[in-house]
Amino acid sequence: MAAADMTHCRILRSYESGPSSYNPTITEAIRIAWANPGLFPPLRIGPKYMQEELVSAVDGCNNPTLQAVEEAHNAFGRDQKVACLLSLGTGKPGNRSVSMESAQLAQMIARDTESTAEQLDRRYSGLQIYFRFSVDRTLELGTASRTIEQRAGRITSYTTIYLETHAISETLSRCVQGSQSARYITMESLCQ
Repeated sequence: MAAADMTHCRILRSYESGPSSYNPTITEAIRIAWANPGLFPPLRIGPKYMQEELVSAVDGCNNPTLQAVEEAHNAFGRDQKVACLLSLGTGKPGNRSVSMESAQLAQMIARDTESTAEQLDRRYSGLQIYFRFSVDRTLELGTASRTIEQRAGRITSYTTIYLETHAISETLSRCVQGSQSARYITMESLCQ
């Protein structure tokens, strides 16, 4: 989303669709997704003198999987076959309790993407097409005084350890294998 107006989620696309034509590289898309205010700085995009700052949509559209399915349905048509629906998370949220400070609790609730992921898992479980990867704990990145390199290094460590577990490694293999060819599943069936 635009740092100047965080009330609307910006969809990043690698194809032409409607008024938004910015086509970020995968690195830019990841940097935008990481640009969580207070954690990583916004990413400036666009031509010189018309650049805008984009930040993560973590506080407004924190798990846009359903929006992505709807967007793909509209862009590619109801009969388009789908091989894989991949959802990447930032970590399982910590426990919530009423003893938490209200601002801290509100922030945790806003960033809890796992409830949406669980709904999607139930919705698509029989199709063997939906894969969710999210480290098994919230990334404890420490204070804002840490350098970007230190925070990125912790993300790398957490992610490496997570991907090396047997269950996740097996799921990743199924995801890669399933993504290599579109099956009978159409965009229409995902939208129902």
